[in-house]
Amino acid sequence: FEGKTKCEFSWDFQGLSPILQVTCLGLNPAEASHEDKDQLPLLIAPLRQGRLNFNVSPVGGITITQAATSRESKTGLYDWKFFNAFVSPDEESPTRIMQVIHDKRTMRKLLQVVRLLNKDLGNILDHVLMQVWRAHDIFEAENITDPGQAIPGEKMARLISLFLCGGLDRVNEILPIIHRVNSGDGFDVVKVKELLQEHVTAFDDWAPEIDRALRLAAVLLGPFPVESPVVESVLPLAEISENSSQFVGIPSAKEVYETINDKRHLPLDPLFSNLVGRIAPYMSFAQVEYILQTRPSPRDWQHNDIRRLRYVYAVKQMVLDISESYGGLSFLPQSFFVSVFLGEATRASLRARNYSGNESNRPPVGMTRGSTLTELRRKRLSFDRLSIFGDEHRDDIMLSPAGKIASQVDLTTDQTFREEGGFVHRDLERFVGTIGAGPIFFGSNPYELGDSLLGPQDVGILLQAGLASAMKGSTVVQLNQRMLLDLIASQPRSFAVAVLAEIGGHGSPRGLASALMALLELDQSSFAEPHRLDLHALLESWLPGFKLPRRADYLAGGRWARQSYYDAIYAVAKNILEDAEAFMALKGHIQRVRHNAESDPVPKPKEEEEVVDSINYEHKKPKYLSDFMLPENLSATSSVTDAVTNVDMLINALPCQIIPGWLAENKRSQVYGIEGDIYRELDIMPNPDPVPKPKEEEALISTNAYMTSEVDETKLTRLFASIAEAKKRIKLADEKRTIIINDLVGARIGRNAPECEELIRYYWEAIEACRVVLEMDRLAFRADWFKTFFRRNYDALMVKSLCDNVLQNVDNVREWLDALRIGARSLETNKKSGASSDGQINETTSVDWEKHFFAKAECRKEQEIVDAIIDCVFYDPSVREEIRNDALVRLLIPNPPGQYNFTIVSCMGVVTEGKKGEELEDTFNRLKNERGVLTIRSDTGTARSFEYNASKIEEAVKSAVKLGRPFGFLGYSQGSANCLTAEWALYTGTPLQQEIIKSTEIGLVTRHLLFSAANGSRHGPAAEGKIHKLIVMCEDALKYQQGYFSKAFISNVLNNINDFMDSAPFHKFIGGAQSFLLEGQRAFWREAQHLPYVPTTVLRGVMEDHTTPESLEMMSSFLTKQSGSSLHDSQVHVYDAVGYPIYTRNRNALVLQGCDMGGSIQRTHHWSVLDKEVQFVRTKRDIDRATFECAKDRHIFPWVDVNARFGIIKYSSSSR
Repeated sequence: FEGKTKCEFSWDFQGLSPILQVTCLGLNPAEASHEDKDQLPLLIAPLRQGRLNFNVSPVGGITITQAATSRESKTGLYDWKFFNAFVSPDEESPTRIMQVIHDKRTMRKLLQVVRLLNKDLGNILDHVLMQVWRAHDIFEAENITDPGQAIPGEKMARLISLFLCGGLDRVNEILPIIHRVNSGDGFDVVKVKELLQEHVTAFDDWAPEIDRALRLAAVLLGPFPVESPVVESVLPLAEISENSSQFVGIPSAKEVYETINDKRHLPLDPLFSNLVGRIAPYMSFAQVEYILQTRPSPRDWQHNDIRRLRYVYAVKQMVLDISESYGGLSFLPQSFFVSVFLGEATRASLRARNYSGNESNRPPVGMTRGSTLTELRRKRLSFDRLSIFGDEHRDDIMLSPAGKIASQVDLTTDQTFREEGGFVHRDLERFVGTIGAGPIFFGSNPYELGDSLLGPQDVGILLQAGLASAMKGSTVVQLNQRMLLDLIASQPRSFAVAVLAEIGGHGSPRGLASALMALLELDQSSFAEPHRLDLHALLESWLPGFKLPRRADYLAGGRWARQSYYDAIYAVAKNILEDAEAFMALKGHIQRVRHNAESDPVPKPKEEEEVVDSINYEHKKPKYLSDFMLPENLSATSSVTDAVTNVDMLINALPCQIIPGWLAENKRSQVYGIEGDIYRELDIMPNPDPVPKPKEEEALISTNAYMTSEVDETKLTRLFASIAEAKKRIKLADEKRTIIINDLVGARIGRNAPECEELIRYYWEAIEACRVVLEMDRLAFRADWFKTFFRRNYDALMVKSLCDNVLQNVDNVREWLDALRIGARSLETNKKSGASSDGQINETTSVDWEKHFFAKAECRKEQEIVDAIIDCVFYDPSVREEIRNDALVRLLIPNPPGQYNFTIVSCMGVVTEGKKGEELEDTFNRLKNERGVLTIRSDTGTARSFEYNASKIEEAVKSAVKLGRPFGFLGYSQGSANCLTAEWALYTGTPLQQEIIKSTEIGLVTRHLLFSAANGSRHGPAAEGKIHKLIVMCEDALKYQQGYFSKAFISNVLNNINDFMDSAPFHKFIGGAQSFLLEGQRAFWREAQHLPYVPTTVLRGVMEDHTTPESLEMMSSFLTKQSGSSLHDSQVHVYDAVGYPIYTRNRNALVLQGCDMGGSIQRTHHWSVLDKEVQFVRTKRDIDRATFECAKDRHIFPWVDVNARFGIIKYSSSSR
């Protein structure tokens, strides 16, 4: 169990091979004559001798490595890596397997073996191998070495024609079919069927199967209609009254931490000690670890509670290791490892006592004194006393090792025993013990907590590991599964529902449906027939009102043969997850700290919140309203609900009114009469001529501010003065801008002109004034005026980054911008003429010097380059004009030289190599050299769940913290949602986790989201719908084939399908896919909490004909068809790629919306971040258009520089 199990395995057949012999049915190969049997050697020469190391990890994982004692390393196709590719695949395994498939000597030997076993199967395999080899020869003849060379439609049509027809006769017929798919118009089944019928000789024999295959292809290769998402207002589950009323008496995570850290020199209250021990299995591993680290002394706890906590900690640690390491050949011996600790854990669940020092011995609400499993264990312990009851009970309890467990699930019989008095001797009461009394949970409908040491998540992981095991038929695996089912059956119904929800994997009904299919068909061959469970009846006993479908009823000849078994099981899975809402609420209640209730006001800049506070708590008017008469019963609020409830009159005070000068110019403010929605006007008059109002009239002044409990008049005055100064400086600089902007735009003056240097000084004074405001109020950036100025600087630094890249000739930026410029001009020309470009760029209208404008940057004026960059890069024409006329952009103001005290935690997209990734590698290196900024890559996985990737990001954060610097999150695509999940996990986690994320010295200071998929993508629901439809279509096809194949064959196929759909890779993929679905996004945004003082910048893109990679054409067309809009980057719609939730509205959504500083939309595609990662799909057209040669620095440098400019990122001490 320490991960040190190693053995060396060697074999040497002395050049010979084992012989496979086959003879007629009824004969023994050993006795049959030579003429009556066929035989052949099994192994090819390289496999007749070898040596390798066989390693087993603490969780039963197998890896094969090079033998340590080999005198010389065996090389070639069949070294140790060959065996490891099948047992424990790594990144090199697919290549090795393909090499083996193309090794004709090996495949011919395999073909001989298969043909000897089954001639028909051998013929099928022979045909498949011949076609694979033929395709390989065609690719070699056409010089296709990378997928990118086969992506262009013309090339693809050529390859298909060669493979299908043996020549190029059908290229012109195949090409329109490919273009139709690429344009999102669907797969032409009729045309493809005609081609196949003409060129496939066996078409008539396999017509039904070919027709089904083509209809499957039509679903896969066409757009899928999806419903448009709607905006919903949602509450965290734990704050819904129906759920929160069940948790009365159950301490929240916040209450647990506060009590644990309070008066640490004194022991914990016995009742609280008991309570923590009871809810420990429902906690996360990090929580239990923190509690034991904070209160390690046994004197702090009741004796049984500390023992329970330590045991729960050990169990959770083991389960945590297993959670990512189970299933398949890689973990073949895992069941033996699990059985040891699982048996002890289930026994310990019975022995563990809660606090029993109370005078009362009554079990608390939600717990039962003697659970079913407790009684069953008592039966086993009393086996030596069974003689006094007769032999009729002996067979029921101990017939065999399997029988010991099987008998424990007969709940009806067990209940009868208890009702009749049972046969448990009273002396055993002292040995087994009872659950002691503890604090009773109050409320009319308290949540029933289980008394197991394994929490629902732990049981779910272990149950799933058993379902995915490669040894389902082994007695050990079946005993493990039975012990887990025993444990579930011994707990309250809510525990069973919670376990099923956890098996579902991150709230995915598809994952749960796959697990249910495997669970209902659980292998019980090791048990005697009387002791086998009816899993349908067992689950239905846990799920009152549910009817579990039986597969036999949905096969051909069954009562529901016309309906889909998968549809039925999927509907049950969705209902179970809905039923588990109370458990998910409890999980959030116990595991996550809620810093604010949904009813709490959203944090606002102090310039607004202090006004509200001074009115409500100090009962005095702000200084800027001191000259005006306001109603005596006036109150202020930031809540719109409060503002319109029981109010006769509403005075809307705009945020700009904090400036005294504004009132002097604008004395009239709109007042809204609530009843009848009548609009009136109120003159705010100086004293002593107030507007007369009735005393009983209620009035409210709304400033959209956040209410606090303290007001510092001096600080408020200084803050207002600083804000006024900052606005004054910005206004002054902009006024100076109007004088010289035309000369700058016309390139009549340069940045070195005296008037430009003076303007730069004015802008730096404005920036410094903003920094002062931000130092006084961390939330100041949320104010509209600050956001506007910040955004202008961000866009200016974006243009500067591009301009620097051009002038310094970094990477291939000049080539990319020239191609972008030609494409943009061609697009505008086509729009004016009303023509369609069809993806083609017309270069004939551009003379040579225009085509190579950026290539000859040394010959251009600086302002000409700026103009060209603005036209090429920014998508929105109106935004282009705003940027073009902004002096901040024209002046190309650099930040002062020096090193930044900052670390980037990088979180890449859905397809990533994690730590080994090379995304933006050169940019990160340049940033490190220029500014000393370090980058730590998160080891996130491809298509993995929010929770998994967030845990890997948390590991990266801990590495960043060790550097002693503040850090920022860089999220790309799905990595945006992953980093936001990691922030949520840290912000609502243990006090140690919170300290990391909230620290001003080493905490989170900024976020940057590149093409954010945090609001999901329409590709997600479309792919989900396609998968479901394909599964149902395959199910129908299988029913059709039942008439042609034996029952054993059909059963075997169904078992293999079950194994695949409940395998570890499939569940991990489903968990990752859930993050793209609206349901997954809604569940995430519903519970999430984020820091309100961390600004978020974004980079969004819209893809056009000249910026579309050839490999993204089909995906782009699908998204356009599915969303009804072409404003996307091929993956994410431009209006979804923001830094806050779009379709979920709650308090946290408003918090993040206030943090979003925005970013202008650019003309680019979703993969602009990537370079080496997409080399294999780069086509000749992509190279000609420099589609992937995007300026990489623009993704990072403007974000870092703008935050440094405003003091959010500090300079290092050596650079100050």
